Amino acid sequence: MIDCLNGNEMSRQMKLVRFAAIFVGASVLSSMAQVTWSQAGQDPAGDGRRRVSAKIEKDGVAVTVDGSLFTCYKFAETQKYPYFWPVNGPASGKSVTTETSEPYPHHHSLFFGCDRVNGGNYWQEGNERGQIISKGPKIIEATGRQVVFTDECLWRQPGHEPVIRDTRRIVITAPSKEIRFIDFDISLNPLTDITILNTNHSLFSARVVPELSVKSGGTLINAEGKTAEKGTFDVSSAWCDYFGTRDGVTEGIAILQHPKNRWFPSKWFTRDYGFFSPTPMNWLEGKKLELPRGEALKLRYRVVVHTGNAEKANIKDVFRQYEDVASALHVYAGKRRPARESTCFTCIAGFSSMPPASAAHGVTRQLVRGWGCLWSAIFSVICFVRGSSPAERAISRAFSSNATASVCRPVLKQPVARLQCASPLLGLSSSALLHWRSTPS
Repeated sequence: MIDCLNGNEMSRQMKLVRFAAIFVGASVLSSMAQVTWSQAGQDPAGDGRRRVSAKIEKDGVAVTVDGSLFTCYKFAETQKYPYFWPVNGPASGKSVTTETSEPYPHHHSLFFGCDRVNGGNYWQEGNERGQIISKGPKIIEATGRQVVFTDECLWRQPGHEPVIRDTRRIVITAPSKEIRFIDFDISLNPLTDITILNTNHSLFSARVVPELSVKSGGTLINAEGKTAEKGTFDVSSAWCDYFGTRDGVTEGIAILQHPKNRWFPSKWFTRDYGFFSPTPMNWLEGKKLELPRGEALKLRYRVVVHTGNAEKANIKDVFRQYEDVASALHVYAGKRRPARESTCFTCIAGFSSMPPASAAHGVTRQLVRGWGCLWSAIFSVICFVRGSSPAERAISRAFSSNATASVCRPVLKQPVARLQCASPLLGLSSSALLHWRSTPS
């Protein structure tokens, strides 16, 4: 009994020592960051992320990066479905996607749709056959490191009740001067029993401008390095990237499938004229998909708009970060976490709570990047000494990436994280407290 009491007391003392150490370290780092930020007026993350802004203009959500138009989410009630256009390349300022081109002019840039849904067509032109109608986007975060907006859409034919209500969450970030992310999350909520018949006209898709297509000398490549329609069509892969050179500038657009998606990694429907889409609908078992009323289908994608080719844009690493953070977030779904998982969360929450601003300059960027590397190094050593969990290894890999904060930011949409936004010191110290409280005795 005495040994048990002594053990509990020692455990409490260890927790207090850990909390004190984290609090002191957090205070020092946050003070340094606050001073640098206030003096330089720059982003203490030092990762080169650009300022992103969004506003609703008539029938579109216009999104700018450092004041220049990046994309517009178009949602006019006369459209077949909402879609993004233009999707401007970081270097050229010209759209890498086409709003409409032959052949198949019903491919509108970057969009989500589906044919053969309870007899309706929510893909090809002709609203009388079916239409995906936006109820009007709502901007959640209008400016800063990212913009966030949501939309709700009804799938219906004229004179009939809607068959599906979909909800969308779009997050747009610019991790660097050379890259842009569009994170597209959609939940399809059947309002009646749904049957989707085998179709190649389905789900999330993009159509690049003719100048970037394989037919014009461009490149289509998947995660396994297979190229063109011949190598990528009917092939399961985590991602595909379409890029080419136009007016001397090489740019492209990649679609990444979220690892938690149903059917991941899905097969791809690809064409050398510029179309590509991760969709299983052309290869369904039994030639149809049944979705009972009320049973939601959730899908997530990341679009990467980049300069250079797939290798220069590090699409493999971008997907690895996307995959790592997705795996780590899955661990944090529980209400109570083991000590190691809590340590991961502490590092993410604390580091991500620093104040947003535009990209840093010179010494400021190097100093802050050094602090980030220090955090990462300390965390990696702890993982090595204690024996790390899969989640810790995932976070350790993702932590050193320039894009980490934009990837991890959704984790912080929790009450504690909102409180962290009040100040860097409050953020880091509250993370330490969270770590202490969530560590089992």
